[in-house]
Amino acid sequence: MAQHKQAVINLIETQLSAEDKTKAEQIGLLVEGAIVMAHTRGAKHSALIAKEMAQNLISVVF
Repeated sequence: MAQHKQAVINLIETQLSAEDKTKAEQIGLLVEGAIVMAHTRGAKHSALIAKEMAQNLISVVF
């Protein structure tokens, strides 16, 4: 499980500009939170909320 989560962080890093790479862990946390929120609360919009939050964190929009 931990290897998969690290692979997700690595994938996120590939999509970020050089100055935003340090934010990959924060975005990874948003992804995990969105998954948990969708599962535990049935919040189908959690991924969209996480996307908006990630866009606010970085200077380059996905």
